[in-house]
Amino acid sequence: MNIDEQCCLNYLNKIGIKEYIYEPCGNKKFPDFIVNNDTIVEATRLTRVLENGKKVNNIPVQDKLEKITAEIGNKQLGYSWFIFLTFSNSCTRSIGKLGKKIRKELDDFASKKDNSEYYLIDVSKDLQIELYLSSEVFDKTFIVGGMDNIEGDTGWSGEVCSNSLQYSINDKTEKLEKFINDKKIDHTNKNYWLVLIDFIHALQYDRINEISVEKKYWNKIIVLNPADISNSYQW
Repeated sequence: MNIDEQCCLNYLNKIGIKEYIYEPCGNKKFPDFIVNNDTIVEATRLTRVLENGKKVNNIPVQDKLEKITAEIGNKQLGYSWFIFLTFSNSCTRSIGKLGKKIRKELDDFASKKDNSEYYLIDVSKDLQIELYLSSEVFDKTFIVGGMDNIEGDTGWSGEVCSNSLQYSINDKTEKLEKFINDKKIDHTNKNYWLVLIDFIHALQYDRINEISVEKKYWNKIIVLNPADISNSYQW
């Protein structure tokens, strides 16, 4: 089960759903869950899409951090932290050198067995790492969450939020359409939920009600803050 699916399952458990089948149609096939025998649930993380429609892929600093957190793995501390990055463009050119320092800082933090709700690491003048204690425990000690380029696209943007949501909805709707059209599956009285995980830290939850989305076939679209799944919104 990947981190998106874990976040989704934690949310389902939190709202009282205990009965589920994971990957009912097979490994890595749509959907991720069937709950209570009547609700199809698919989980995916939001993809950041800018005002100009350009999709933003991982940048070198994020890729490096993903690799480091995978290497650290699970320290069996009984808790997990989400990592949020603040960086400037110049740090992406020196990320190779910074990698060793990042690894040491995270290893040192884990060795303290500190369960502080918040911890700040100044890796360099161009890169800052914030750690937020997760309300849930995952299979890795550190989970890469959001990022903020202080020289680039920052702050609340309704258009970026709307673009990111609709892109992710459209992407999964294609798979849902194929699933619905499969005559071998009984779709009588079925509900369809899409759970979007906001690892890109693009949404401002006290303003998300300003955004409208096209739900298409989905009965519910739920967006989750992975650092605090109680902080969610649904259409």
